[in-house]
Amino acid sequence: MIVRILIWSLYDSRTTIDKLRESLPELGEPSMWIWSEASEQFGAVAFGDELPEAVGWVGDMIGGRTRLDLVPEADLPEALQSLAPAERKALVETQTAKRKALDERMSGLVKQRDAHIAAERAKQPQARDSFDRVVEDTLRKQVLRPATN
Repeated sequence: MIVRILIWSLYDSRTTIDKLRESLPELGEPSMWIWSEASEQFGAVAFGDELPEAVGWVGDMIGGRTRLDLVPEADLPEALQSLAPAERKALVETQTAKRKALDERMSGLVKQRDAHIAAERAKQPQARDSFDRVVEDTLRKQVLRPATN
């Protein structure tokens, strides 16, 4: 049996857990919706070979992939409500492109940081008895251990 756990952060979303709960379609048993109001996270536990269609719909809604022309004007941010539909679309596309560029830049910086840390670690002597090294070795062995059924 395949079990998928999908978790979304609502931190930067225009929706809330309460709004989502009001509009959630039912998932077939034993699949279920899950959430944590304290951490602003929402998700689904889906059982089976295919993800339920509702999971994709919620992911689109949270991830901002809903078509702009289908969003009621009252639900739009104030900055978009005053714009004509063509201007809204252009602004959203511009912001999306900026976000994508920033995400790509961040990915590059993270790779540079990881490479720098690895290079600095390689320069240091390997203290095999340090607590950090023991924990790292233990985790590495557990992650690399073949799965047993």
